[in-house]
Amino acid sequence: MKRILSLVLACLFLFGLVSCGEETPPPTDEVLLERARELIPMTAPVNRLFYEEGIPYCETGDNVGVYYPADAAELSLLGFVKVADILSYMKDVWSEDYVQQIEGSAIFKSVVGDNGVSSYAYCYDSYDKNGNFVCVMVNSNGLPIKTDPVTYDLDSLRVVSKSAERARLTLTATVSGGEGQTKDVTVDVLLVPEGDTWMLASGTAVKFPTHG
Repeated sequence: MKRILSLVLACLFLFGLVSCGEETPPPTDEVLLERARELIPMTAPVNRLFYEEGIPYCETGDNVGVYYPADAAELSLLGFVKVADILSYMKDVWSEDYVQQIEGSAIFKSVVGDNGVSSYAYCYDSYDKNGNFVCVMVNSNGLPIKTDPVTYDLDSLRVVSKSAERARLTLTATVSGGEGQTKDVTVDVLLVPEGDTWMLASGTAVKFPTHG
């Protein structure tokens, strides 16, 4: 009986070693391509507000220094009321780590140096003294990073490399410059697993190339 028990335990131990050595296989190319085709178009409203055109605002007397109230009607056309709404939307598109990076950027955070504030956040949600939301306030000095309108060719998507931890894809995009100029560029896209799906781990905004 002891001999049989020892044999069973030995088999279980060996099975455990084999299981630990197994690697999670990466998803198929089709799974990654389908997810990328779903996510990339969802980046458009965020790119428009934070990188391309910026958040539209009203130049009224309700400004606070360089900050002016956002055009609430224009924001609502994109489905947003507050900056918090945009961040919530981003969490449905990008990975948690990437969203945290953006939250810590000059879009949402003022940069404070040894001599005081060197640059102010691009936007913030304004509340009254009772804690009621008033409006989104927008920095009239402009976007921290300016890119250009872009159209993505989702049919050109292809998987360059992949593992269980990350996947790199590329696609062709047409970037619009001034005076009707356009150029085709290659855009790298990173996907990472999060929960039971894959999320974007890179931006999709593109600046018009000035050379090449």
